[in-house]
Amino acid sequence: MKQTLIATVTLGLVVGAIACDVYAQTVGPDQQVVTGIGNDSCASYVLALAEDRPTAAIEMEGKTYYTAANAYTQWINGFVTATNLASKPGRGQILVDVNGIALWIKNFCDANPSERIVNGVVAFVRAHKAKIK
Repeated sequence: MKQTLIATVTLGLVVGAIACDVYAQTVGPDQQVVTGIGNDSCASYVLALAEDRPTAAIEMEGKTYYTAANAYTQWINGFVTATNLASKPGRGQILVDVNGIALWIKNFCDANPSERIVNGVVAFVRAHKAKIK
């Protein structure tokens, strides 16, 4: 029994190490890792917005359920917030409301449906940072 447990744990560690090594090898030196739904296609975001507004949520039996449009919008706004936090306070802040950001990204995604959402957000940040300087 003890040997089986040791063998199972060892196998798990080896598989985990191989998986980490394979993952690390797939990320090139000039690439950045993006997590979450920002990796989804722009087409996914456009379709979600076609069904619901960017901040839509459903209240049911005392619980809040967020729509796909809301989830994408929250990820996008988190990215913009992180960008603002990385800037000096009071300088270089992107001051666009949630619907303005959603519309800008939607327009980017309409024109580039096969791009990832993160690419649209990066384009948004670059366009708005350029206006601030």
